[in-house]
Parts: sequence; structure tokens; C-alpha cells
Amino acid sequence: MKRIPMVSLETIRRCSYPWLAALLALAGSSLSGSVAFAQPNPFEDYEEGVEPPPYPTGVEGEDEEPGEPEEPAEPPGAVDYRADQFTWGVGLGASFAYTGTNNQTLVGQDVTNRTLFARVTPEGRVFILDNVEIGLSMGLLSKLSAREQDTQATETNFMFEVSGFYHHPIGAGFALVPGLGVGGYFGSSTRDLTLPNGTSTEESTSTSGFNATLHLGAAYQPHENWRLRSGFTFGFLAGSEYVDSQDASLSTTAVHIGLPLEVIYVF
Repeated sequence: MKRIPMVSLETIRRCSYPWLAALLALAGSSLSGSVAFAQPNPFEDYEEGVEPPPYPTGVEGEDEEPGEPEEPAEPPGAVDYRADQFTWGVGLGASFAYTGTNNQTLVGQDVTNRTLFARVTPEGRVFILDNVEIGLSMGLLSKLSAREQDTQATETNFMFEVSGFYHHPIGAGFALVPGLGVGGYFGSSTRDLTLPNGTSTEESTSTSGFNATLHLGAAYQPHENWRLRSGFTFGFLAGSEYVDSQDASLSTTAVHIGLPLEVIYVF
């Protein structure tokens, strides 16, 4: 900065014009004061286009805009229950039931008993619509039938059933699965017959009939390709037993409440 010369008092005294001397003294004192007390201009940086630093708020992330809330993650191992159209499944089912039977006898009276009922069936299924499934099961059906003189015999049949199910998902991997099945069976059994000479023999008989099953079940899918199903079944069988030597057809019925267990591979 260029230094401004000071006006001495001697110069002022020597000046021939008193008013000019007073004016020079006043101007010199003003210039020296402005130079001595000059300070930096705090607004020079702003005038030159330099932005000031942001004012600290003291809280990290306070000025950030809030984002959308995160959805809770699914529990480990949970998978979506597959019930889409054209989803296929194959598997194996077994059912064990408490059964009441009613059988007509050769002596003209009906006999009843309470026994066990069992069936084992391979199964194939497909979803024809979302959540709507049809299936075909075929396998073995076995039950005990009452006979004359308080005896029993095992009845073994080949059975088939066409079923329809509605799958109602209720959570990750779970669903309620009500359904209805209808089908038929045919097979064989035995009867003790008394010959005219007093001896007894065991004669083979043929059996056939109709069956219907109401399914009240639930399913769990622990893996994308595997499904477990269980619940309760209520079934009804109506058929006949043909005794060839007597040329007689004897009616038979059975009602059962069962506990099914099915393992299905889904693809």
C-alpha cells in the first residue's frame, strides 16, 4: 500500500494563507486516520463469488431426506407357497383310519365291526388354475371285513381316486387345502364255507365298489420343490362282494375317519 506523506505543523505555520493552512491540516489528519484504522472487508469473498461453508448443525445426517421404509425380511428358510397355474406335482400318500363296516352275510343278516383302514397311493397333480388343483391317485386299499360266526377276513383292493383341491395360502410356506375325491375300487377277499360233508374250506371272493373322500388338510412347503400335506379325511365306501359258489352278491359299506400323510415333489 502506498504511504501518504504527513503534513507537518511547520509547513502549516509558514503558509501565508491561514485558511489554506487550516484546510491542509484537516485533510492530512483525515488521510492518516483512514490509513491507520483500515481493516479487511469481511464481505470481499462473497462479492468475488466464493460460497461460504455450510453452517454446522451438530447432528450427522440431519439434512438428509428420509427414504422409503424397508420391508421386513422373510424368516430364514421361508419360501413362497407354489400354487400357480400349470404347477405339477408327483408324490406318495398314505392314510390310516378308524373304520366302521357293515357286511351282508350268507345267513341273511348283516354284521358290523370296528376296525382299521389303510391305503397307500402314488399321486400325480396339476394346478389347472391359480390355487385350484386336480389330482389322480392309484394304489392299494386294505380293510378287515366281518364274517359269519364272529370271524373276520382281510379285503385287499386296487383303488383309484380323482380329487379336486383348493389351496389357500396363509403365510410363508403354509396353506389350507380342502378338497373332495371320488373313485372306485376292485379286489378280492375270502370266506369260510361249510361243505355238505361238514368240512370247511376257504373260498376266494371278488369285491368292487365306489368311494368318496372329503379332505380337510393343510400343507407346508419347506423347500421350493417339496411339499408336505396332512390333516383329516372323512370317507365312505359302498360296494359288493361276490361269492361264486353261492352265486350271491353281498353288499358292504364302510365309513372311516383318517389321518393322511403325503410327500409331494413340486415342479
